Amino acid sequence: MFSGNNRRTSVEHYQDMPSENWLISRSGGPIMNVAHRKQLEVAGVRGGTVAEFLNLTPHEERYVNIKATLALEVFSRRKGRQLTQTELAKQAGTSQSRIAKLEAGDPSVSFDLLIRVLIVLDTPEKVIAAPLLGKQSLRMK
Repeated sequence: MFSGNNRRTSVEHYQDMPSENWLISRSGGPIMNVAHRKQLEVAGVRGGTVAEFLNLTPHEERYVNIKATLALEVFSRRKGRQLTQTELAKQAGTSQSRIAKLEAGDPSVSFDLLIRVLIVLDTPEKVIAAPLLGKQSLRMK
C-alpha cells in the first residue's frame, strides 16, 4: 500500500479506504477526510476554490483548468490502455518523470508535450479541443 517513503503514490492505493469517509476527486483519489474537513470548518477555516486561494485572474484560472483537464485525460487514457508511465514515455519520446509531472499538473510541462502524449494515446481531436473551447470533456474511446 505504501511506497518506500511512506507516501501514497497512485489512486489504486486508496481503493481499500471506505469511500464514505472521504471527499473524492474527479480522478478518483481522496481529497480530504470528511470528519477532518468538518473539524477545520468548526475551527473557522474557510474553504474555497483553487482560483480564490491562488488569487488567479479569470484568464489564469482558465489556463490552469485547461491544462488540468488535459492532464487528467492523459492519466485516464493511459490507465485505460493499461500502460505504465514508462511505456507511455517511450512511445511519446520522453521520460517517465516527464509523464509523472504531466499527470501531476506540474507547470513546467508544456502544452506541446500534453498534446503530443494525447496524440500518442489516439485521443480524438474533439476531446483535445473540448477544454480549449470551454466545453466539458467529450470522452470518446
